[in-house]
Amino acid sequence: VGYKNKIDTTSSFKREFLDVEKNILLNEYVSNLLNSIPPPDSLMVKAKYDSGVYNGAFAQPQQAVFSEIRHNKKDSLKNILSLLAAGESFDKLLDKFKGNIKQPITHKRGSALSNVVFNLNIQEVSNIVENNNGSFSIVRLEKILSPVYFGFKEVYSQVERKIIKEKQ
Repeated sequence: VGYKNKIDTTSSFKREFLDVEKNILLNEYVSNLLNSIPPPDSLMVKAKYDSGVYNGAFAQPQQAVFSEIRHNKKDSLKNILSLLAAGESFDKLLDKFKGNIKQPITHKRGSALSNVVFNLNIQEVSNIVENNNGSFSIVRLEKILSPVYFGFKEVYSQVERKIIKEKQ
């Protein structure tokens, strides 16, 4: 129907066709350039891995395990601190006020809670911490988990992609 009505001869059709044709050519050209980059040699990947291992690029960072009593009202936590000062056990208060041991966290910039947790000694209890969401916490550091470095085989393809991206 379009050919019968000679749509292909209109100026709007020609303009749209040229725009589409340019995009197709550009996409094919870029695709060809990207596909022409040879995969990095395994020695290059190993060298990149080795340089990253020593600066922590291929590691799960240090983490902290902690117990937390959280409440929306600061005054409630002031009472808990008074009970601690009077000799109450943190474990009993943790149970009584429905606190619990939390999943390990990493040290996050801007997080008041993680800043406090990472500045405690093992088994040390914090003062009241105001969390980013407006709630309040008292925490006890349970343990620090050391960084875990990923093996070369585990991150080979990630390192390879990083090298290819740098070459682009």
